[in-house]
Amino acid sequence: MASLSLIFLLSTLMALVHANTPLPEKIPCGISFPASKDRLSIWEGLVNGTITDRQKGSADLFGQNGGPKPWPRNSRNKVVIKYCYEFQSTKQKLENALEMEGFSVWRQALGGGPSASSHYGVEFSETKDSNGNDAVPKDALAIIVDYTPGASGSATIGYVYDNANPEVCIHINDREHRLPQAIAHELGHVLGMAHEHQRPDRDYWLKYRCHMLWDFKKKIDELRRYIPEPTYADLCDDVWHAWQVNFSGKDYVKGESLGDARTNPDFTPKKWNVRQSSMYYDKDSIMQYPSWLNAEPVCTRVSMDYCPLVENNGGQSGWVEDDYVPSGRDVEWVKGNYPWKDPA
Repeated sequence: MASLSLIFLLSTLMALVHANTPLPEKIPCGISFPASKDRLSIWEGLVNGTITDRQKGSADLFGQNGGPKPWPRNSRNKVVIKYCYEFQSTKQKLENALEMEGFSVWRQALGGGPSASSHYGVEFSETKDSNGNDAVPKDALAIIVDYTPGASGSATIGYVYDNANPEVCIHINDREHRLPQAIAHELGHVLGMAHEHQRPDRDYWLKYRCHMLWDFKKKIDELRRYIPEPTYADLCDDVWHAWQVNFSGKDYVKGESLGDARTNPDFTPKKWNVRQSSMYYDKDSIMQYPSWLNAEPVCTRVSMDYCPLVENNGGQSGWVEDDYVPSGRDVEWVKGNYPWKDPA
Protein backbone atom coordinates (compact mmCIF):
# COMPACT_ATOMS: atom_id res chain seq x y z
CA MET A 1 0.00 0.00 0.00
CA ALA A 2 2.85 2.38 0.85
CA SER A 3 4.52 1.82 -2.53
CA LEU A 4 1.26 2.50 -4.36
CA SER A 5 0.81 5.69 -2.40
CA LEU A 6 4.35 6.76 -3.27
CA ILE A 7 3.79 6.08 -6.96
CA PHE A 8 0.56 8.06 -6.85
CA LEU A 9 2.29 10.97 -5.10
CA LEU A 10 5.20 10.99 -7.56
CA SER A 11 2.89 10.92 -10.57
CA THR A 12 0.92 13.81 -9.14
CA LEU A 13 4.05 15.87 -8.45
CA MET A 14 5.45 15.17 -11.92
CA ALA A 15 2.24 16.31 -13.55
CA LEU A 16 2.19 19.49 -11.50
CA VAL A 17 5.82 20.26 -12.27
CA HIS A 18 5.24 19.59 -15.95
CA ALA A 19 2.12 21.68 -16.36
CA ASN A 20 1.68 23.71 -13.18
CA THR A 21 -2.01 23.07 -13.63
CA PRO A 22 -4.60 24.17 -11.09
CA LEU A 23 -7.97 22.50 -11.20
CA PRO A 24 -10.74 24.67 -12.60
CA GLU A 25 -13.11 26.07 -10.03
CA LYS A 26 -15.65 23.59 -11.31
CA ILE A 27 -15.01 20.52 -13.44
CA PRO A 28 -17.93 20.48 -15.87
CA CYS A 29 -20.50 17.71 -15.83
CA GLY A 30 -19.55 16.94 -19.39
CA ILE A 31 -19.70 18.50 -22.83
CA SER A 32 -21.17 21.98 -22.92
CA PHE A 33 -23.49 23.64 -25.39
CA PRO A 34 -22.93 27.40 -25.26
CA ALA A 35 -25.69 29.93 -25.01
CA SER A 36 -26.08 32.45 -27.75
CA LYS A 37 -27.02 35.91 -28.67
CA ASP A 38 -30.78 36.44 -28.59
CA ARG A 39 -32.46 33.75 -30.68
CA LEU A 40 -36.10 33.15 -31.57
CA SER A 41 -37.76 30.48 -29.49
CA ILE A 42 -38.91 27.83 -31.96
CA TRP A 43 -39.33 24.72 -29.85
CA GLU A 44 -43.10 24.75 -30.42
CA GLY A 45 -42.37 23.93 -34.04
CA LEU A 46 -40.22 21.00 -33.07
CA VAL A 47 -43.11 19.48 -31.17
CA ASN A 48 -46.09 20.37 -33.36
CA GLY A 49 -44.42 19.19 -36.55
CA THR A 50 -44.06 22.50 -38.39
CA ILE A 51 -40.30 21.91 -38.38
CA THR A 52 -39.75 18.55 -40.06
CA ASP A 53 -36.24 18.76 -41.53
CA ARG A 54 -34.42 15.41 -41.45
CA GLN A 55 -30.89 14.81 -42.73
CA LYS A 56 -27.86 12.70 -41.66
CA GLY A 57 -24.94 12.02 -38.85
CA SER A 58 -22.71 10.31 -36.29
CA ALA A 59 -19.74 10.39 -33.96
CA ASP A 60 -19.30 8.79 -30.54
CA LEU A 61 -16.72 7.74 -27.94
CA PHE A 62 -17.61 4.05 -27.73
CA GLY A 63 -15.27 1.06 -27.99
CA GLN A 64 -12.47 2.28 -25.69
CA ASN A 65 -11.22 0.60 -22.54
CA GLY A 66 -12.82 2.41 -19.61
CA GLY A 67 -14.57 4.84 -21.90
CA PRO A 68 -18.24 5.73 -22.30
CA LYS A 69 -20.54 2.89 -23.33
CA PRO A 70 -24.12 2.50 -24.53
CA TRP A 71 -26.59 2.36 -21.65
CA PRO A 72 -27.15 -1.25 -20.50
CA ARG A 73 -30.31 -3.29 -20.84
CA ASN A 74 -32.25 -4.34 -17.78
CA SER A 75 -33.52 -7.81 -16.90
CA ARG A 76 -36.51 -7.29 -19.21
CA ASN A 77 -34.22 -6.57 -22.19
CA LYS A 78 -35.10 -2.87 -22.20
CA VAL A 79 -32.79 0.14 -22.07
CA VAL A 80 -34.30 2.47 -19.50
CA ILE A 81 -32.33 5.60 -18.62
CA LYS A 82 -33.55 6.57 -15.18
CA TYR A 83 -33.28 10.22 -14.27
CA CYS A 84 -34.01 12.37 -11.26
CA TYR A 85 -34.11 16.07 -10.51
CA GLU A 86 -31.53 17.47 -8.12
CA PHE A 87 -34.21 19.33 -6.14
CA GLN A 88 -37.97 19.77 -6.32
CA SER A 89 -37.28 23.32 -7.47
CA THR A 90 -35.22 21.87 -10.32
CA LYS A 91 -38.22 19.85 -11.45
CA GLN A 92 -40.42 22.93 -11.32
CA LYS A 93 -37.96 24.87 -13.46
CA LEU A 94 -37.05 22.23 -16.02
CA GLU A 95 -39.69 19.48 -16.24
CA ASN A 96 -41.70 21.08 -19.03
CA ALA A 97 -38.63 22.14 -20.99
CA LEU A 98 -37.06 18.68 -20.69
CA GLU A 99 -40.20 17.11 -22.14
CA MET A 100 -41.05 19.66 -24.82
CA GLU A 101 -37.53 20.60 -25.97
CA GLY A 102 -35.91 17.22 -25.37
CA PHE A 103 -37.85 13.98 -25.05
CA SER A 104 -40.64 14.97 -27.47
CA VAL A 105 -38.17 16.16 -30.10
CA TRP A 106 -36.33 12.83 -30.06
CA ARG A 107 -39.54 10.74 -29.97
CA GLN A 108 -40.88 12.53 -33.02
CA ALA A 109 -37.60 12.07 -34.89
CA LEU A 110 -37.48 8.37 -33.97
CA GLY A 111 -41.02 7.69 -35.15
CA GLY A 112 -42.83 7.52 -31.82
CA GLY A 113 -42.08 5.69 -28.60
CA PRO A 114 -39.78 2.65 -28.40
CA SER A 115 -41.38 -0.39 -30.04
CA ALA A 116 -40.90 -3.09 -32.63
CA SER A 117 -42.46 -0.82 -35.26
CA SER A 118 -40.21 2.17 -34.49
CA HIS A 119 -37.13 -0.11 -34.39
CA TYR A 120 -35.50 1.34 -31.28
CA GLY A 121 -35.54 0.35 -27.64
CA VAL A 122 -34.35 3.12 -25.32
CA GLU A 123 -36.47 5.36 -23.11
CA PHE A 124 -36.13 7.84 -20.26
CA SER A 125 -37.98 7.27 -17.00
CA GLU A 126 -38.11 9.53 -13.96
CA THR A 127 -37.16 7.99 -10.64
CA LYS A 128 -37.76 9.67 -7.29
CA ASP A 129 -35.14 11.45 -5.25
CA SER A 130 -34.29 10.63 -1.64
CA ASN A 131 -36.96 13.03 -0.44
CA GLY A 132 -39.58 11.36 -2.61
CA ASN A 133 -40.36 7.69 -2.46
CA ASP A 134 -38.20 5.34 -4.46
CA ALA A 135 -34.49 4.81 -3.93
CA VAL A 136 -32.40 6.46 -6.63
CA PRO A 137 -30.03 4.15 -8.54
CA LYS A 138 -26.41 5.24 -8.33
CA ASP A 139 -26.24 5.47 -12.10
CA ALA A 140 -29.37 7.63 -12.46
CA LEU A 141 -29.05 10.66 -14.70
CA ALA A 142 -29.03 13.77 -12.53
CA ILE A 143 -30.98 16.75 -13.92
CA ILE A 144 -29.36 19.94 -12.66
CA VAL A 145 -30.03 23.63 -13.25
CA ASP A 146 -27.04 25.31 -14.90
CA TYR A 147 -26.51 28.90 -13.78
CA THR A 148 -23.23 29.31 -15.68
CA PRO A 149 -23.26 32.60 -17.63
CA GLY A 150 -23.03 32.06 -21.37
CA ALA A 151 -23.95 28.38 -21.32
CA SER A 152 -27.05 26.54 -22.48
CA GLY A 153 -26.07 23.34 -20.69
CA SER A 154 -23.75 20.35 -20.59
CA ALA A 155 -23.95 16.58 -20.27
CA THR A 156 -21.89 13.47 -19.80
CA ILE A 157 -21.49 11.33 -22.92
CA GLY A 158 -23.04 7.88 -22.77
CA TYR A 159 -23.02 5.51 -19.82
CA VAL A 160 -20.00 6.25 -17.64
CA TYR A 161 -20.91 4.62 -14.33
CA ASP A 162 -17.82 4.33 -12.15
CA ASN A 163 -17.84 3.43 -8.45
CA ALA A 164 -15.20 6.08 -7.83
CA ASN A 165 -17.05 8.78 -9.75
CA PRO A 166 -20.57 7.62 -10.56
CA GLU A 167 -22.27 10.84 -11.60
CA VAL A 168 -23.93 10.97 -14.98
CA CYS A 169 -25.70 14.23 -15.44
CA ILE A 170 -27.19 16.88 -17.63
CA HIS A 171 -27.03 20.57 -16.76
CA ILE A 172 -29.71 22.76 -18.34
CA ASN A 173 -29.81 26.54 -18.24
CA ASP A 174 -33.24 27.77 -17.22
CA ARG A 175 -32.80 31.21 -18.75
CA GLU A 176 -34.66 32.53 -21.77
CA HIS A 177 -31.53 32.72 -23.93
CA ARG A 178 -31.01 28.95 -23.86
CA LEU A 179 -30.77 27.74 -27.44
CA PRO A 180 -33.96 26.00 -28.60
CA GLN A 181 -31.99 22.92 -29.69
CA ALA A 182 -29.82 22.78 -26.56
CA ILE A 183 -31.75 20.16 -24.57
CA ALA A 184 -32.15 17.79 -27.53
CA HIS A 185 -28.42 18.26 -28.21
CA GLU A 186 -27.53 17.38 -24.61
CA LEU A 187 -29.77 14.31 -24.70
CA GLY A 188 -27.79 13.23 -27.76
CA HIS A 189 -24.69 13.35 -25.55
CA VAL A 190 -26.45 11.34 -22.84
CA LEU A 191 -27.27 8.64 -25.38
CA GLY A 192 -23.59 8.55 -26.34
CA MET A 193 -23.17 10.92 -29.28
CA ALA A 194 -20.12 13.18 -29.56
CA HIS A 195 -19.90 16.42 -31.51
CA GLU A 196 -19.98 15.78 -35.24
CA HIS A 197 -17.44 18.57 -35.82
CA GLN A 198 -14.91 16.72 -33.63
CA ARG A 199 -14.71 13.72 -35.96
CA PRO A 200 -11.15 12.87 -37.05
CA ASP A 201 -12.10 13.55 -40.70
CA ARG A 202 -13.59 16.95 -39.87
CA ASP A 203 -11.11 19.02 -41.90
CA TYR A 204 -12.14 17.36 -45.15
CA TRP A 205 -15.68 18.64 -44.69
CA LEU A 206 -15.29 21.83 -42.67
CA LYS A 207 -12.89 24.72 -42.28
CA TYR A 208 -12.11 25.28 -38.61
CA ARG A 209 -10.57 28.64 -37.73
CA CYS A 210 -9.78 28.37 -34.05
CA HIS A 211 -8.41 31.92 -33.93
CA MET A 212 -11.88 33.21 -34.80
CA LEU A 213 -13.40 31.92 -31.56
CA TRP A 214 -14.35 34.87 -29.39
CA ASP A 215 -11.96 34.00 -26.53
CA PHE A 216 -8.92 32.85 -28.56
CA LYS A 217 -6.64 35.83 -27.86
CA LYS A 218 -7.46 35.87 -24.16
CA LYS A 219 -6.99 32.13 -23.73
CA ILE A 220 -3.71 31.79 -25.62
CA ASP A 221 -2.37 34.52 -23.36
CA GLU A 222 -3.62 32.63 -20.28
CA LEU A 223 -1.90 29.49 -21.55
CA ARG A 224 1.44 31.26 -21.02
CA ARG A 225 1.05 30.36 -17.36
CA TYR A 226 1.75 26.76 -18.35
CA ILE A 227 3.68 27.05 -21.63
CA PRO A 228 6.22 29.89 -22.10
CA GLU A 229 5.50 30.35 -25.81
CA PRO A 230 2.20 28.61 -26.62
CA THR A 231 1.46 27.93 -30.26
CA TYR A 232 -1.80 27.80 -32.16
CA ALA A 233 -1.62 23.99 -32.03
CA ASP A 234 -1.06 23.97 -28.26
CA LEU A 235 -4.37 25.72 -27.66
CA CYS A 236 -6.45 24.56 -30.62
CA ASP A 237 -5.38 20.96 -31.21
CA ASP A 238 -4.88 19.69 -27.65
CA VAL A 239 -8.06 19.23 -25.64
CA TRP A 240 -6.09 19.08 -22.40
CA HIS A 241 -4.47 22.51 -22.89
CA ALA A 242 -7.82 23.95 -23.99
CA TRP A 243 -9.31 22.56 -20.78
CA GLN A 244 -6.53 24.12 -18.68
CA VAL A 245 -7.71 27.63 -19.56
CA ASN A 246 -11.40 26.77 -20.10
CA PHE A 247 -11.18 27.71 -23.78
CA SER A 248 -14.37 27.45 -25.83
CA GLY A 249 -12.29 25.56 -28.40
CA LYS A 250 -12.14 22.49 -26.15
CA ASP A 251 -15.45 21.46 -27.73
CA TYR A 252 -13.99 21.74 -31.25
CA VAL A 253 -10.74 19.74 -30.93
CA LYS A 254 -10.51 17.23 -33.76
CA GLY A 255 -10.48 13.59 -32.71
CA GLU A 256 -10.46 14.16 -28.92
CA SER A 257 -13.18 14.71 -26.35
CA LEU A 258 -13.39 14.86 -22.57
CA GLY A 259 -16.78 13.18 -22.34
CA ASP A 260 -17.33 13.47 -18.59
CA ALA A 261 -15.81 14.74 -15.35
CA ARG A 262 -13.61 11.75 -14.54
CA THR A 263 -9.94 12.45 -13.93
CA ASN A 264 -6.60 10.65 -14.15
CA PRO A 265 -4.48 10.04 -11.02
CA ASP A 266 -2.70 13.35 -11.69
CA PHE A 267 -6.09 15.11 -11.65
CA THR A 268 -6.06 15.90 -15.36
CA PRO A 269 -9.31 15.03 -17.13
CA LYS A 270 -9.64 11.76 -18.96
CA LYS A 271 -9.87 12.23 -22.70
CA TRP A 272 -11.21 9.86 -25.33
CA ASN A 273 -10.83 9.40 -29.05
CA VAL A 274 -13.80 10.52 -31.12
CA ARG A 275 -14.98 7.69 -33.36
CA GLN A 276 -16.71 8.33 -36.66
CA SER A 277 -19.43 5.72 -36.65
CA SER A 278 -20.52 6.54 -40.19
CA MET A 279 -18.38 7.13 -43.29
CA TYR A 280 -20.57 10.11 -44.12
CA TYR A 281 -20.04 13.42 -42.38
CA ASP A 282 -23.31 14.92 -41.23
CA LYS A 283 -23.30 18.71 -41.21
CA ASP A 284 -27.01 18.55 -40.39
CA SER A 285 -26.61 16.51 -37.20
CA ILE A 286 -28.05 18.03 -34.06
CA MET A 287 -24.58 17.38 -32.63
CA GLN A 288 -22.99 19.85 -35.10
CA TYR A 289 -22.30 23.44 -34.02
CA PRO A 290 -23.49 26.21 -36.39
CA SER A 291 -21.11 28.76 -37.92
CA TRP A 292 -22.05 31.68 -35.68
CA LEU A 293 -21.65 29.86 -32.35
CA ASN A 294 -18.80 31.15 -30.16
CA ALA A 295 -17.92 33.69 -32.85
CA GLU A 296 -17.54 37.45 -32.70
CA PRO A 297 -20.52 39.47 -34.03
CA VAL A 298 -18.62 40.14 -37.29
CA CYS A 299 -19.23 36.50 -38.27
CA THR A 300 -22.21 36.61 -40.64
CA ARG A 301 -23.41 34.88 -43.78
CA VAL A 302 -21.77 37.63 -45.85
CA SER A 303 -18.58 37.72 -43.72
CA MET A 304 -17.80 34.03 -43.25
CA ASP A 305 -14.05 34.66 -43.12
CA TYR A 306 -14.65 35.73 -39.51
CA CYS A 307 -16.48 32.54 -38.52
CA PRO A 308 -14.76 29.71 -36.62
CA LEU A 309 -16.60 26.90 -38.43
CA VAL A 310 -17.78 26.88 -42.05
CA GLU A 311 -18.44 24.27 -44.71
CA ASN A 312 -15.60 23.38 -47.05
CA ASN A 313 -17.27 23.23 -50.44
CA GLY A 314 -14.38 22.56 -52.78
CA GLY A 315 -12.40 25.39 -51.26
CA GLN A 316 -15.42 27.69 -51.00
CA SER A 317 -16.91 28.49 -47.60
CA GLY A 318 -20.50 27.62 -46.77
CA TRP A 319 -22.64 28.62 -43.80
CA VAL A 320 -23.28 25.86 -41.25
CA GLU A 321 -26.92 26.20 -40.25
CA ASP A 322 -28.52 25.72 -36.86
CA ASP A 323 -29.94 22.19 -36.64
CA TYR A 324 -33.02 22.04 -34.46
CA VAL A 325 -33.97 18.39 -34.76
CA PRO A 326 -32.11 15.07 -34.90
CA SER A 327 -31.12 14.27 -38.47
CA GLY A 328 -31.76 11.07 -40.36
CA ARG A 329 -28.34 9.66 -39.46
CA ASP A 330 -28.71 10.78 -35.85
CA VAL A 331 -31.80 8.60 -35.84
CA GLU A 332 -29.92 5.75 -37.53
CA TRP A 333 -27.22 5.98 -34.86
CA VAL A 334 -29.76 5.66 -32.04
CA LYS A 335 -31.53 2.74 -33.69
CA GLY A 336 -28.20 1.05 -34.39
CA ASN A 337 -26.92 1.38 -30.82
CA TYR A 338 -30.27 0.83 -29.08
CA PRO A 339 -32.26 -1.51 -31.34
CA TRP A 340 -35.61 -2.85 -30.26
CA LYS A 341 -35.43 -6.30 -28.72
CA ASP A 342 -38.43 -8.30 -27.62
CA PRO A 343 -38.88 -8.40 -23.83
CA ALA A 344 -37.04 -11.26 -22.14
